[in-house]
Amino acid sequence: MNQQKKLSIHAIFKLFLFDLKSNYKNSKLKYLWDFAPNIATALIWILIFEGGFLRIGNSTENYHIFVLQGLFLWQFVIDIINKPIAKTNQYTSVLKNHPRNIFTTFGIAFFESIYLLAGKFIILFCVLLFTESFSILNFINAVLLSIPLIIFSTILSYVLLPFLLSSKDIFGGQKMFFSLLFYLTGIVFPIPKSYELYMILNPFYQLINISKAFLNQNITTNYPVCLIYLSFIILSFLLLKKKYSTINQKISEIL
Repeated sequence: MNQQKKLSIHAIFKLFLFDLKSNYKNSKLKYLWDFAPNIATALIWILIFEGGFLRIGNSTENYHIFVLQGLFLWQFVIDIINKPIAKTNQYTSVLKNHPRNIFTTFGIAFFESIYLLAGKFIILFCVLLFTESFSILNFINAVLLSIPLIIFSTILSYVLLPFLLSSKDIFGGQKMFFSLLFYLTGIVFPIPKSYELYMILNPFYQLINISKAFLNQNITTNYPVCLIYLSFIILSFLLLKKKYSTINQKISEIL
């Protein structure tokens, strides 16, 4: 049996760029289409907020910023969970005569998810320019403190990927679980103070909030809990790294 080799990070990044360019080969607007839905979402929430169509009490200043930041960060979570599966299926035939494994297709999906998140942050920055409480320092802090969420979600996705590829039942259950978790993470509607103690059990709520706290008032943050979740996922990955290399190799052979 031939030992499969991993492509280098540089080679994976080039595959991502090739994939990105080929998506809009015959389009004049090209990459704008990647962010058109997010721009439309931002405009809708600005209209909802400015028009006073929706208010959640007086506790959340700039409610549209609260919603948009939450939606953009949550979309990254969903992207990094689901895109590796799509990329694995897409590149199975393309890479059949080249070194390939889960790491390769996961890397392509990771770069694409980061690219999309960066574009969403640019959209959020443009929206923030028109708010009275805008602060460039707070925006930078919000971006930097999204890194723990990125690390946690990326490692979780890599750990889940073999199981999601091996069973459609697990894949379907995952989609249902994250759909439910969306409403339990306070993305659109703030979690009532009386229930925040239970939110310690939700790592995404904690990790998203440490970023949202810089752009929104009255957001509860719990840095020790975030550190515990981050340490746990990193430690789990390190302990399971060798085992997952074997699992990934077997799945690559099947694909």
